Amino acid sequence: MKKFRKKILVFVLIILVGNLISKTYCFVIVNRFYHEINNFRETENRYYTVTIFEEKANFVKHEIFRKNSEIKYLQFDGNLKKIYLEFTNFDKNEKCFWMVDEEERKIWNQKEQYIMNRNFMVGIPRLMLKIYQNNKFNLKEFLNIYYVIPIKYENKKCYKIVTKYEMIIIDKETFLPKYSCKNWVNSEDDNACKMEYFYEFEINTVTEEDMQKL
Repeated sequence: MKKFRKKILVFVLIILVGNLISKTYCFVIVNRFYHEINNFRETENRYYTVTIFEEKANFVKHEIFRKNSEIKYLQFDGNLKKIYLEFTNFDKNEKCFWMVDEEERKIWNQKEQYIMNRNFMVGIPRLMLKIYQNNKFNLKEFLNIYYVIPIKYENKKCYKIVTKYEMIIIDKETFLPKYSCKNWVNSEDDNACKMEYFYEFEINTVTEEDMQKL
């Protein structure tokens, strides 16, 4: 009987140690992911784009250019037509924004501005927003991660992070996201749909021409 109890205890300890190692592995990767996104946000010359598909049909593309104190934000519809532009120069307190409707430029309501600071980005994986709410680590949200595994994606070494409603693929070299998928089917928080996000990150490629408002 004692030997049986010892075996049970050893088995339980093995499971606990295995879970601890697994969660530590997850934390190291997710924490690096979070810090690399923040480092990218703070880069003074950067280009970022995310293309978002809803149910593989409707999609919108977002582009953000930053060069020193200037940020330009563009939105494109499913036909890749420019539908919104916003520009901010923080040093000069200069701002402009408009929608494009039937090839006519229209001023957008000032209250609807998106660019609030120099670190402005959109479409970042929700996991990061929930685990690091207000830059504070949220253990409860972290424990919702099912697993993190190494995979190959587009012939590159990556990590795959899986939660109940979100799957994220991050580049193993840069720790920046390449793809994410949110499936809200059966979710109590959102309408049932599948959203796919495709990301691109570039550093030191933005030119003066890129920053032109028109």
